[in-house]
Amino acid sequence: MNTHASPIHLSPPIRRKLVKISHSQTAEHRSVLRSNIILRAAAGESNAAISRSIGCTEKTVRKWRDRFAAESKAKSLEDLPRKGRPARIPAAIRCEIVKLACKRPSGDAAPFRKIWTVGSLAQTLEFETNYHLSETEIRRILNDADIHPHRIRMWLHSPDPHEIGVPQQCLD
Repeated sequence: MNTHASPIHLSPPIRRKLVKISHSQTAEHRSVLRSNIILRAAAGESNAAISRSIGCTEKTVRKWRDRFAAESKAKSLEDLPRKGRPARIPAAIRCEIVKLACKRPSGDAAPFRKIWTVGSLAQTLEFETNYHLSETEIRRILNDADIHPHRIRMWLHSPDPHEIGVPQQCLD
């Protein structure tokens, strides 16, 4: 563990930016806190003195001081990107649902139907991929892709009795 505080050197443009953030009434609290930590560290205060005056732990002061010392940019005071929750539904299954919704239902998939329903998409997906999804999840996937299979584009009187409409989003 590093027992010595990392020295902080601020260029005039970065100092101006940090002062502006630290005096801001509308900036996020964490941005103001981090700016104050760096400004006090640049003034030569110890981690313990900064933590007492700002009201946070020494660990927090050390973290932001070390991160800023490693890369002296205002961007280094932002949170690092996080991974988030892993996807529960594989991308291949999502693509399969979109592919199914963009083609006409076959006789096996939806007998006596000319357009997809969410239920028939769920049944067909399970039949073709052996992957079960709820109708709600399928509806979410289609909404995310901005596909609405119940909204079809077709002529008023089609000369082909087997011709059905195709969702508008699949034509674009």
